[in-house]
Amino acid sequence: MAIGIKQSLAGFAFMAALTGHAYSAVISCPSVSDIKQAPGEYGGFAYTAQLPNGQQWTGENPMADEADLGRVVFQEAYIVNAKNFVACDYVGKKAAGMRMVLKTTSPIRPAGAAWKWQRQSDGTVLPHCVGPNPTQCTFE
Repeated sequence: MAIGIKQSLAGFAFMAALTGHAYSAVISCPSVSDIKQAPGEYGGFAYTAQLPNGQQWTGENPMADEADLGRVVFQEAYIVNAKNFVACDYVGKKAAGMRMVLKTTSPIRPAGAAWKWQRQSDGTVLPHCVGPNPTQCTFE
């Protein structure tokens, strides 16, 4: 009887592990319409965007005007696993723009064909994705 229970528990643990990997969430940079703004602590504006799992994108621009959020477009994204974050850049004219950052506790993998490896000035190579649509830049 004890062997049967051990085998059942081992089988259950194995299936639970498989199920956890089968449903890993695919995330993309937030669309501009999903980004919310609030006055920044030291001027300008702070930006947030919520994910369904409770995680939050954050960004800021101390030079921003209230109307700038409606004037920016997605430009690019980077995955920086050495510092545990994904960065999504939005640009506009003059001082409009911001970098939205999603901090992670584990490494992130690019998903999809839009990601390319890009060498940085310090010699590191990072996954890089260029717009125009943030939903092209998916990761998990």
